[in-house]
Amino acid sequence: MTIFPVTHRVYPRIIGKRNTTMILTSSFFPDPFDLSDYSFSLSSRIREEQYECSKKAVKELTKKYIQKGEVLCTLVQLQAELISRGVSAGNGKYEKNDFAERLDITLADTDFNITIPLFPKQNPKKGIKLIVGKGILHEILDAYVTPESVAAFILGVSVWLPEYYGIEQRIKEEEMQKQKVRDLAIDLLKRNIGAILEEKGYKYVIYPSHTNKASLIITFSDIFRMTLEVDLMEDFLDQVRRIVESLPANEVNVEDK
Repeated sequence: MTIFPVTHRVYPRIIGKRNTTMILTSSFFPDPFDLSDYSFSLSSRIREEQYECSKKAVKELTKKYIQKGEVLCTLVQLQAELISRGVSAGNGKYEKNDFAERLDITLADTDFNITIPLFPKQNPKKGIKLIVGKGILHEILDAYVTPESVAAFILGVSVWLPEYYGIEQRIKEEEMQKQKVRDLAIDLLKRNIGAILEEKGYKYVIYPSHTNKASLIITFSDIFRMTLEVDLMEDFLDQVRRIVESLPANEVNVEDK
């Protein structure tokens, strides 16, 4: 018996009722995939949840803090307001030239880049551009807002950032727990179903998957194999046991390849 600790996909599928074990019977013998699919899927899940969290936070913080002003907000005013709210005067770099007004500060170990375009002429429609970290937030605030409200908004973002950073760690920890469950299920499959197959004279291999599935490939002969796709997160043991117990003893000698 061989266990391949890699990810792969299996086609076609015969899917049972919802919330039951999914079993595939096929003569198709899948090739194992590498871990790139799993890594991409995990990264995509993290990015998607971070994006939704960011979108929700911006909406809530904007509603809570941003207030319209009668004159254009400047970054000089914003810097002064941040200092008055406890941000160190040394924490920040202000620059202004013919093209833009710029303020860089660091809060919650994260870089905040705030700019107001000035070229070819100051245009309120261009607003105040706020970039937080590397792709965390990229927002444009209305130019006619009070410096006090923008400062409150920025500090609100800094308080929210630990929630954003915690998403990746939480998802990875959840995946580690799922992996433990998958490992236990694979061991259960090997000790119970594998023992029955070996007693009946069948060779078999197990392909675990990071999608909570495992393919149990049973070799009848050099020209025929049967694949059972098992949902490791469900109560699969009795169903799979009934199938393998129904198999006759295998009298065909299969060469190892």
